[in-house]
Amino acid sequence: MNWSSAFPARFVTRRSGDVRFPDALGLAFIPKFASLAGAPDGFQRPWWKWRRRAGFRMLFRSGNPEPATDLVSKAGLDDFLDTRQFRGICWPRELSVDVAAASPRLSLLYGYSTGFTPVRDGFHPGVGSVTGPWLSEDSGEVTIHLTVRFKLGKLLDFAQAALTSHRAPSAWMRIEYRVGHDSVCITLRGSAIPDQWLYIGWHAALRRFLKDASADQVDGFLTAGKCKDAPERPPPIRFVGDL
Repeated sequence: MNWSSAFPARFVTRRSGDVRFPDALGLAFIPKFASLAGAPDGFQRPWWKWRRRAGFRMLFRSGNPEPATDLVSKAGLDDFLDTRQFRGICWPRELSVDVAAASPRLSLLYGYSTGFTPVRDGFHPGVGSVTGPWLSEDSGEVTIHLTVRFKLGKLLDFAQAALTSHRAPSAWMRIEYRVGHDSVCITLRGSAIPDQWLYIGWHAALRRFLKDASADQVDGFLTAGKCKDAPERPPPIRFVGDL
């Protein structure tokens, strides 16, 4: 999808022509564990009822293969999307500013998907939404915001609620793409579940793993409430680069 916005001239006065920026992509997936015994410590609270533990077993048995660390190109992204082996994804790419114009404009292509859950007979599509892109100014820099929310489809959500006594919240990722005079800062924020990787120029530059989430963060995700955004898991992951 195409998007453009007026770009403040004061941020591009040091350059001329068409200024281009690196592509970014946020990818979320569930790692696969054969049993709960092999799952991360944050999912091992001994006083959790058997139904909740059964819900986590179902989650990890529906896990995805680990994605490639290099998608290489847009064609590689298309091939990956065809596998359906992810829970959520969003990307701003081909960012550019025409600073030769009388009124500079930022343009980009963006996309997203609310993902799929692997099941025995194939894949169940997730549900969710996207917010953005939208642009903000702060501390002499401009930031593009793009958020994707994703959760289980209705049928799997009911099954999950029967086991855990909680309807699924929305997991989420937000890319904050900050542009300065001579540098970019790309931040990925999101919920504690699932794994979230930040690709820069089609390469997985930074990764945040579900296995490192604390038991309290896992509990906060599970009890966030039906369709509500799950709490953010700090700290975010961040890439900084020169233009």
